[in-house]
Amino acid sequence: CLQTRIMLAGVQPYQNTNCIVYHFGQSSGTGKPENRPYWEKNWHYYIQKYGFNCAIDVNKSYVKQTSSKVGERARVGLGDIEKGEYFFENKKFDCIVCLNVLEHIENDRRALKNMHDLLREEGYLILLVPVFKFLFGEIDKSIGHFRRYEKDDLKKMLNQTGFTIVRSLVINLLGAFGWWFSSRLFSFFPLPYAEYL
Repeated sequence: CLQTRIMLAGVQPYQNTNCIVYHFGQSSGTGKPENRPYWEKNWHYYIQKYGFNCAIDVNKSYVKQTSSKVGERARVGLGDIEKGEYFFENKKFDCIVCLNVLEHIENDRRALKNMHDLLREEGYLILLVPVFKFLFGEIDKSIGHFRRYEKDDLKKMLNQTGFTIVRSLVINLLGAFGWWFSSRLFSFFPLPYAEYL
């Protein structure tokens, strides 16, 4: 996934630090285990290259699958960033990686605040979200998106929840056209959720 590799490149300066990945499944508690979530298929690569040592997800099936893959190289367990509930206690991280997750969380502001509270004073959040509210449509709804984001709105919310933005960019602008067309097309010819994955 090009977007994931671009964003994870931002983690490289912090390789082998205390880093947590939030949510390695398809979406927050939705989707089917047989679809083999992206993180579960690629954990070996990311652990070796970026030094992740902890991961949480709200889906028990994804936790079990990923834990069996990574063994003792990373701690994998249940965690809900919106509720602030995790399998570990009193732990702080140097880096949190949260890719295509925030849009699945109803109270995204609370989730960001909880992520900030998990970071050490000089910690970093690597965040990837879908942009442009006008693109919100049937595909978003079918895969459990509560929203899409405008860059300025997200920056404001990050600042309000305690973050200082070091770098911000919009990627895959060409993909916006395909998303808009597909979303409008699927509004006339709806597909089952699994076919979007």
